[in-house]
Amino acid sequence: MRRLVSGKVIFYLLLCLALDVSVMPFFRFDFFYPPGFLYLMVFYSAFVWHGRHTLALGIVAGLLKDLVSLQPLGIETAVLGAASFGLVLMIQTVDRESLVNRFLTCFIFVLSVSFLTWALSGFLVSSSPVSWYPVSACLKLAFSTSMAMPVFFYFTGRWFKEQQHLKQYELFG
Repeated sequence: MRRLVSGKVIFYLLLCLALDVSVMPFFRFDFFYPPGFLYLMVFYSAFVWHGRHTLALGIVAGLLKDLVSLQPLGIETAVLGAASFGLVLMIQTVDRESLVNRFLTCFIFVLSVSFLTWALSGFLVSSSPVSWYPVSACLKLAFSTSMAMPVFFYFTGRWFKEQQHLKQYELFG
């Protein structure tokens, strides 16, 4: 388990934010949405760090996304905080080692965060009529983020050196 207020975690959060805001929008096509790396960082903390820092990391990630987005301030923070709390409750009953469970849980988490963010911002701002485009965008974002999850877990585990070292002892000498 990592400390949340450490240089490595803060740098990695800022790197994920920079990827989400500046690099990944160039890879958006009609049928493909780039993954949300801040969502994956919150998801990583829930699954690998066993949910100890997930709520705090969700609120920090929401604040970071609020500061760079055009939505009313506090929507991403509230949604990511609530979804992180729900994620912590969900992972207590799910087998964390199963890859299928990770894919499905990641898909549900990102879909709920993106859909609730869209719904709350539409409710508060209500500048555009309801269309199917944001719903399909939420589905595409959830799908691409869940597909990028294993690669993100690999590189994040290497960054934080989360590999457990097994010690083998000689039984008979």
